[in-house]
Amino acid sequence: MGEQKKNGWKMASWALLVTGVIVFAIINILVVFFCYSRHIHRKILDQNMEQIGNVSDYVVRIIRNEMKHCIETLEVSEEIFSRQRELISPESVDQLIQIRDKTGFTIAGLMDRDGNAIDDTGTGWQVDQTGFLKVMDRGEVFISDVFTSERQHMDQILVMVPLETAGQIQGAVWGQYPISFITDIIDQEMDFDLYFQIVDDKGRYISRSQNENALATERDMLLWEEMERYEYLEGDTVEKVKEKVENYQSGMLYFQYGGQGRYVSYQPLEINNWYVFSAMPSDQLNGYVNEIQGLSLDMLLWFSLSVALVVGVVILLAYEGNRRISQKNRELAIKNQLFRIVMDKTQDTPFELDLAAGRVKIYRSRCQDDAEYDVLENITPEAMTDRGYIQKKDRGVYEHFYRKVICGLEVEPLVLQLKADGAWEWNRIHVLTVDETSAVGFLEGYTEQMDQKHKLETISRKTRTDALTGLYNRETFVEAVEERLKTIQDLETAGLDALFILDLDHFKTLNDTLGHMMGDQALKQAGANLRFSIRKTDLAGRLGGDEFVLFLEELPDLFALEQCAKKVNKALLMSWEREQKRVDISASVGIAIAERGMAFKELYEKADQALYEVKRHGRNGYRIAEQGKP
Repeated sequence: MGEQKKNGWKMASWALLVTGVIVFAIINILVVFFCYSRHIHRKILDQNMEQIGNVSDYVVRIIRNEMKHCIETLEVSEEIFSRQRELISPESVDQLIQIRDKTGFTIAGLMDRDGNAIDDTGTGWQVDQTGFLKVMDRGEVFISDVFTSERQHMDQILVMVPLETAGQIQGAVWGQYPISFITDIIDQEMDFDLYFQIVDDKGRYISRSQNENALATERDMLLWEEMERYEYLEGDTVEKVKEKVENYQSGMLYFQYGGQGRYVSYQPLEINNWYVFSAMPSDQLNGYVNEIQGLSLDMLLWFSLSVALVVGVVILLAYEGNRRISQKNRELAIKNQLFRIVMDKTQDTPFELDLAAGRVKIYRSRCQDDAEYDVLENITPEAMTDRGYIQKKDRGVYEHFYRKVICGLEVEPLVLQLKADGAWEWNRIHVLTVDETSAVGFLEGYTEQMDQKHKLETISRKTRTDALTGLYNRETFVEAVEERLKTIQDLETAGLDALFILDLDHFKTLNDTLGHMMGDQALKQAGANLRFSIRKTDLAGRLGGDEFVLFLEELPDLFALEQCAKKVNKALLMSWEREQKRVDISASVGIAIAERGMAFKELYEKADQALYEVKRHGRNGYRIAEQGKP
């Protein structure tokens, strides 16, 4: 009986131990599970808060760009209105209509300094608000707060740009812009669960999102009044948020209201005193976390029933989860790269490239219809050339660039002329490979840089050449010859290098008899004849007046040198006639052969002495200075 009791206690002890081990294991599994869940929750929260911050930046850039576009359109009209005899006139109406059509303005108008105004319908009136007149007199761009237009019955802002002529303010051109335009654009492009509101630092709403998740529904309530109803976590209060807004600072917060939570990012818009509040419902985050928790609980249940079954389920879930995460990460990487490009280069054109299909999505800066991008189905060199998007001369360069991009290799930006909207424009194409199937990039407008480059090249060429003949000027010719003289090492194996100095015979007689204009023509013709008489590798220059110089390189022997001299003499035999007066031109040529260690000055003096001998013996000929003699 005692043994049986002892065995009973032993079995009970083992059962208790096993139960304890099982309970301990379950507790540890649950603790790990809930810690892991909190970690997932925090990671997802951090990613979504980063996304909200990016949305705020995106909204701010869209609004700034839209206002910038409106202001620039109004500023362009300043020159047109300044050419009119009368600022307020019927011909102003056509220009106002064009301004309205180029922007999102519902009304465009014009006002002179006396308050006389006219709008795009031709309606005229007298402005009696001195505030607008004072802003106009200060010569400042003005953006008003929101008001309700009596004509359109919608919330709008007024954008006004002063018109200045010869330093004097003549009037102002303005337009009424509906806030709903910006709201619609951003709501269409943003994620369905994200939304934004625009307010000023007093808490007045500039615009309200139409998103169904928005809580701001009472039209006359200020932001601060509305925020008093919310319950805040992590130490946030209405006063702290209000203080940051008044100090023009950015921030983030989380609140709950009526069982609904919101993660919010706010930052200044830098237009008047406006702020952008971007928000995301917490249900989106909690739903994702709950889904993960449900999957994990299922995994625990299967683990308790069968280790083998759990292992199979875990492997299956891990595979499917990894596949989905990889796909999501790839899509997120594409969007993040594209997002950074758009944010950093708002004036450029971003695109997304499908490497496998060779298809490009070109994103628009502002959507004119339901589509937010254009698609090029085939960007091969053949297709781009045949459709007239690139020039035939650039096909080889583009093909090299295209092959590297399609293969997923890193490429340097390519500067290329592309045809868009019927006009050729220079673009710098940037491409960043995301993975083996996708790449992103943007087209950077490069026309201005290319124009500047061509101007600099033209200026450089002009500074190196003689303005009249197009030959090298004195400084450039001397510099080039001195560089060549430094390279002369072995005169026995190398050819002959020689300096020619040429004077036009009877050139003074030509100037005195036929005039200086005819003399200039003779100099131009002489320069042209010299260019055609020598090789492309030889140098030709004009030192001044009727004095020309040549430097011939690598001539095989003296016979070849003499043949060149005769050719030059023949090329410069010219006759010029005007009003039955005729003057014959020829050339006297002095030649010096370059020797090792010889400087240009010494070479020039030898050639000049040989030239003097030609002139002393009747001109129209050549003479080669003896080598080794000064």
